[in-house]
Parts: sequence; structure tokens; C-alpha cells
Amino acid sequence: MSGRAWNRGFVLDRRYEDLAPQAASTIPWITFGGLPTESSSAFVRGVQRIGFQQGRGRDDGWMAEYAATCFEGDALTWYAELDDEVQESWKKLRAILLRKYPHVVGVRTPLLFSAPQPAIAPSVPVSVCTSSASTSPPQGPVGRIEVLSSHTVLLGYLSFDPTSGIDITTDSDRAAIISFPLSKGTDVLHLDMLNVPSRVLPYLGLALLVPQGKDQNVVPDMLPGVTSSYSCSATHYSGVPEPSSNCKHSMPASSRYESYTKADFATWQFCACGESEKVALYRRRSPTQLSGTRAAAAVWKYNKNTEELTIYWLMDDDTECEVGGYVRNGTSDQLHVHRVSDMDKTEDYILEERVRFVFRLTQ
Repeated sequence: MSGRAWNRGFVLDRRYEDLAPQAASTIPWITFGGLPTESSSAFVRGVQRIGFQQGRGRDDGWMAEYAATCFEGDALTWYAELDDEVQESWKKLRAILLRKYPHVVGVRTPLLFSAPQPAIAPSVPVSVCTSSASTSPPQGPVGRIEVLSSHTVLLGYLSFDPTSGIDITTDSDRAAIISFPLSKGTDVLHLDMLNVPSRVLPYLGLALLVPQGKDQNVVPDMLPGVTSSYSCSATHYSGVPEPSSNCKHSMPASSRYESYTKADFATWQFCACGESEKVALYRRRSPTQLSGTRAAAAVWKYNKNTEELTIYWLMDDDTECEVGGYVRNGTSDQLHVHRVSDMDKTEDYILEERVRFVFRLTQ
């Protein structure tokens, strides 16, 4: 490479030009997002091995620059706020990284490319969430989840598609095959999807949907209920739910006679998740492909007598809040989740009906 310019004028610091895209890239790439299922010590070891392979193991600046390209998600946010002197030194960055993300027993070591890859090499995660379900037979009953309307009409079955995610299908052959360990009725369960293409995120969980610009980790408060006040021949309504893009709604427009103040409306979507931690604090967090999203897999309860599955989200005060699945009125479209108590206050605005989830044995 000649000069300091490459790739349409981007100026590269000559100290780190070996990190630039190569005609035949020889640098393996790994990622680290700071999830509970990722090992910081494995990441550090991976970076140091790559430095050794590249003959840069003692080049403190090169190692720091390479590590910077590996961060994503929460770890990238944390890294971006570090002082320049830490970002520019692998020795300093390594030490503070290991303190920030201490070693977790049982987390797998990273998967690294061991040979040169194509010029555009795929990103390889430092660690993946695994469970006993991925390597051993099902630990409980195996079946499908029927989705019933509020009038107990069969709408279809829960299904998983890598592109469209969790949805309702009328084809039983496309239904997600579910297994879970039998337990007491009060226990919260993981539902293992046995037929997902990848066993990295095998559990059926929930991800919080938060409007852009809002804190992705904060569940909106319970709806206060709609109240009205009068002034100057006009009516003002407060506490009107702010619908998500998944919701079917009938939201009136403001006029000279009526105005509205909207309230955040808690909404979740189904997603494929990794395992939630056993302790209460981490039941609020599971890895998912939705980067930066608050998700959890340990949300299900099973009633053996009715065969019904219900859903509970663990709130920040350690209380369990019942949530339910909803679809647009008269359809099986746009399956999503709301707090049950909120929906009791929205009938004039949100045009949706609750569905039931019933587990049916297949073997």
C-alpha cells in the first residue's frame, strides 16, 4: 500500500495499517458484547493469540487498536466512554476490561478462525449461550403450543422462522417443537425450541419493545387510566396509551375541541433467547440477536391441569407481572405481548384480543 490514503480518501495511521482491509485478509475477527454468557478472560486470551499470530504480541498500540474493532453492544458503549490513554494501550485496556467483566464459571471459550479467511470474513462470537438442551435429550414433555382466541377458537401454532421470528402458523408441521422440565406450578420455566436451526439461542422468550430515544432497559409504568378535564370549551384527555407499531388502535386526532396526552404503553415481542441466569437479578436478562435489547427466557409457567402456559415478566422491584399475548381483533396477525392490567384500561383505543397458549403433547 502506498501513501496514507486508501478506500476513497480515508486516512489511516501508519502505525496500524495492518488492520486495514487486505486483499486477502489474514486477521481473524472475534466479537465481545459484555453479555453474562461471554467470558472476558476468553476474549483477552483470544486477542493475545491473534496478536501472537500476527507478530504483534508486544505491540501495545496495535493490540489495543485490534481489540477496539471487536467490541459490540454494551461493551462497545462502555469502551467508547474510556479515556484515550486506556483506549490506546492494550495493557491498560486489558486490566480494566477484566475488572469490568469478571470471569463467570461455566462460560465457553471463544471460537477463533485458525486460518486466513476471505477478504470479508464473517464475525465470530467470543462465546455462545449453550444449555444442556443442546447436547442431551429433552428433559420433559415434547409438544406444540396451540394459540387459541378469546373464544377458544384455534388460531394456529407458535412457530419460529429465522427471518420473521416468532409467529402463528396454521401448518402444524411448521410449529415450534417445545420441551420443558416438569416442575411445580409456581416455578418459572424455559421453553426449549427443539427444532430451531441454531442451538445458540434455543429458548422462547420475550424482548421489550421501547420507542426510539427511550431507555431500552426500562419497562414503562402501568397505565394510569384515561382521565379528562375541561377548559375553554375543550376537553383534554390524559393517560391515553401510546401504541407500538405492532398494535391495532383507534387513536383520535386532536382538534380544537379535544386534545390528548399520551402515556408509554409497555409492549414486548416474542424472540429466540439464550438461557436466563438462575438468580432473580439476571432472570431479567437473556442474550438475543436483538442487540442492546432487554430480553428474558425465564418467563413461562405451566398449569398441568389446564395445559395452559402463562407468562410473567420479572420487574425491577422483584415482583412478577402477568403479561399476555395479543393479536389484532378478528385476526391472528401481529402477535405481541402487553401487561394484562394495562389492557383493562385501553378498550376504547387498542383494538386487540388476548390469546391463550396451550401445550399439546406430540410424544
